[in-house]
Amino acid sequence: MTQPLLPWARPCWDGGLPRDPESGDVYFSHRDPLGEREAVFLRQGRLRELVRGRRRPVVAELGLGGALTALLSLRLFLDEAGTGSHLLYLALERRPWPLAELRRLWAQWPSLARLGEALAAVYPPPLPGIHRRRLFGGRVTFLFAWGEAQALLGDWDAGLGVDLWYLDGFAPARDDQAWTPELFRLIARHSAPGSRFTTYTAAGCVRRGLERVGFAVEKRPGFAGKRNSLCGVLSRCEKRSVEMPWFARPPSEPHREAVVVGAGIAGCCVAEELAFRGWQVTLLDAASAPAGGASGNPVGLLQPRPGVVGQALQLPQRIHVEAFLWAVSRYRDYGWRPGGMLQLEGQGELERLHPLTLGERLSRDEASSVAGVALAEGALWWPQGGAVDPRHLCRALSSHPGIDFRSHTPVMRMFHRDGSWHLLGRDGNPCARAPVVVLANAVAARRLRAELPLSSVRGQLALLAAEGRTGALRRPLCARGGYLTPAREGWQVLGASFEPGRTEPRLDASVQHALTEVLEALIPGASRSGAPLRGRVSWRAITPDRRPLIGPLVEPALFDTVYHDLRHGRPPSRYPGAPYVPGLYALSGLGSHGLIFAPWGAALLADLLEGAPLGTSRSLMEAVHPARFRVRALRRGQTLGL
Repeated sequence: MTQPLLPWARPCWDGGLPRDPESGDVYFSHRDPLGEREAVFLRQGRLRELVRGRRRPVVAELGLGGALTALLSLRLFLDEAGTGSHLLYLALERRPWPLAELRRLWAQWPSLARLGEALAAVYPPPLPGIHRRRLFGGRVTFLFAWGEAQALLGDWDAGLGVDLWYLDGFAPARDDQAWTPELFRLIARHSAPGSRFTTYTAAGCVRRGLERVGFAVEKRPGFAGKRNSLCGVLSRCEKRSVEMPWFARPPSEPHREAVVVGAGIAGCCVAEELAFRGWQVTLLDAASAPAGGASGNPVGLLQPRPGVVGQALQLPQRIHVEAFLWAVSRYRDYGWRPGGMLQLEGQGELERLHPLTLGERLSRDEASSVAGVALAEGALWWPQGGAVDPRHLCRALSSHPGIDFRSHTPVMRMFHRDGSWHLLGRDGNPCARAPVVVLANAVAARRLRAELPLSSVRGQLALLAAEGRTGALRRPLCARGGYLTPAREGWQVLGASFEPGRTEPRLDASVQHALTEVLEALIPGASRSGAPLRGRVSWRAITPDRRPLIGPLVEPALFDTVYHDLRHGRPPSRYPGAPYVPGLYALSGLGSHGLIFAPWGAALLADLLEGAPLGTSRSLMEAVHPARFRVRALRRGQTLGL
C-alpha cells in the first residue's frame, strides 16, 4: 500500500478569519467561532455528560481545520473528567494547517493559549497516516490522522468504538466528496453502542445517509442565524465484519497484569507502556540489570528513513516514519533532546532522496559546517534525529512504579494453566505468573516458542579515543552501513557490523579493521589502522522480511488447519477468527531499529491488550503481525510446520 505526500492547507484570511480557498467555504462562523463550536459540537454532542460518565471516552472529529473544536473539547475534559480518566481524540484532516497558521488563529483567544501550545508541541508534519501523541501527562491521547477520511477510517480499527463523532466537514454543496454513503457506513462501523454524532450541516443527504446506517437523527436549532443543525444517536448496531479474520484482534484482557520477558529496549518500552496504563507488570531478565544485550551498547542512533523523489510512501516506510516520530515524542518524556544527525550521500543519491519534511538536503560545505569536520560529500540533515544512550533509557523506562524488575531471572520454560501463564527458571522453579506474557527477549524467545521466525545477526562496534580529526565531530554521521558518534567522555563509537549466522562472542580483529574503512568513508583521512582492539559484540533479532514481530501469537497447527485453503480465494467471511494462544504476545525482531520500533510496538501491543482504538492504521498492524508469515505460506499452498 502506498500513500502520497500531503500538501499543507493554505487558508485565506477574510476579515481576520479563515476560509478554505479550495472549496470556498468558511471553516466556522465568523460571527462567534468559539460560541458556535461550544453550541453545535460540545453541548449538542453532550460532551460534558460523556466525559463525566466514561472513564475512557473516545471522540472523533472529521475535519480538524483550525482545531478550535479540539481545543475546547480538551479544555472541557481537563476541567470535568476525573483524575483517572483518559480521553482519546481522533482528528481527521486531509489538508492539515501549518503551525504558523494555527498560531495566528489561536492568538485571537488568549484563553486557548496554554492548550494551543500543548497541541503545537506535538503537532506532526503533513505525512499521511495516523500519528499518535500524548498530552497533559498522558491524560489525553491525540491521534492526528492525515489524509482522506474515508481511506483512513477504512484502514482503522476503533476497538470498542467511538463514543462521539464531530462531523465538521465543509458544506456538502461545496464538498460532496466528504459526505459519501461509504463514509457514513464507516462511521457506524466504528461506533460504540449508543454513539452520538453532531454536525453543523442540516443537508438532506447527510440526514438520510446517517439514518440508513442506523442513526436516529434529529434536527436542532442552528447557530448564528442558521435555521437547523443535526445530531443523533446510533440506534441500530450492525455486526462488524472482519476483513481479514486471520489478523482479527484477540479479545481484550480483563486482568491488567502481565509478565514481560526481556529487559532490553523492547521489553522496557512495553513494560513502561502497560504500567503507564495502570497494569501491574513483572519484568524479567537473565542479566543483572536492564539493557544486558544489544540495548547495552553505549550509543544508538535515532534516524528517519528518507523517501524517494516522485514516489509515494510505501508501507514499510510508513511504519518507519510513524515509529520514528512516536519514538522522538516518547524519549523526550525521559529527558532526551534531539541533537540532529547527518546522513552522508553522493550527489546523485542526494538528489534522488526526499527528506519528507523531516529534514533537508545540505551541500558538502553546509554539511561540513554542521558536522564540525571536513566531509567529502553532502548529506541529509535530520534535526529530530540524534544519538541515544539505550542503557539510560532502559533504566528510566523500567523504573516506573508499576514495574517489578527481577534480574538474574532467565525463563527456560512456561505453561498455561487455570487462566494464567506459569514461567519457570533455570532450576525448574516458578519465577513469575500472570494471565498475559509478552516475549521481548529477542532470539531467546524461540526457546519458549520455537515457531517464531527469528534469527540473530552479530554486530560489532569499535570504541575510538577521541583525537585528531574525528574528535572535532559535533554531530553523528552515518553512511554506507556505518556510523560515527561525537566524543563522549573521551571516546567515540564507530559501528556497526552486520553478520548473520556468526556466533563468536569475542571481538574480531578483521571486523575491527573493516570498521576503520567505514571511518575513512565517513571522514576522509581519518582512518586509524593501528587503533586498539576495543569494542563490544551483541546480537540483534531479525525476521525474514526485516519487519518486527508485534502482536498476539497463534496456535500454529490449529491456524494451519483453519486456513488451509486460503490459496483458493474463498471470501474472508467464510473463515472464523484466528486461533490465538491465550494471553501470549511478542515484541521482537526489531533488528537494528530497536530504538525506533520499540515504543511504537509497545503502544500497539497495549492497544490490542486493552481493546482500545488502534493508534495506527490496521494495514500497518497487519504488516507486523506475527501470523503474517503463516498467512503468506498458506496462500502459496505451503505450511511452515511447528
